[in-house]
Amino acid sequence: MPSGEVDAGDVVRGALAAFNKRDFDAVLALLHPEVSWPNLVEGGRIRTRAAIRAYWDDQLAIIGVLLDPHELVVLGDNVTLLLHQTILDLDGVVIAELRVRGRFELKEGLIVRFDVGGGPAMGPGDLPVA
Repeated sequence: MPSGEVDAGDVVRGALAAFNKRDFDAVLALLHPEVSWPNLVEGGRIRTRAAIRAYWDDQLAIIGVLLDPHELVVLGDNVTLLLHQTILDLDGVVIAELRVRGRFELKEGLIVRFDVGGGPAMGPGDLPVA
């Protein structure tokens, strides 16, 4: 990779790690100003960093979410991956564990679009070993 170029996989892994730590300022710093994010609660797309932050705040006021990336495939500025998504209640008790396919697109080294697709529910014993 030429000097100055960003590895898309590193950007996505960094964003997910920061999200899991609830370091939203770090995640937002990795989002492009023209970002498009799925609204999984109401449908449609969220288009600004501030709106995405508000969406996360609203979501995490009622549930906890942890995202563990697996099977990253990086093709230029596009990253597809399998996410192990753990949903927790506010006491930290696991409500559900799912695997979700995700696709991130980067522009100018920042995440400009995130799309998500589903997979069957699964238990922790069904996950690939990292």
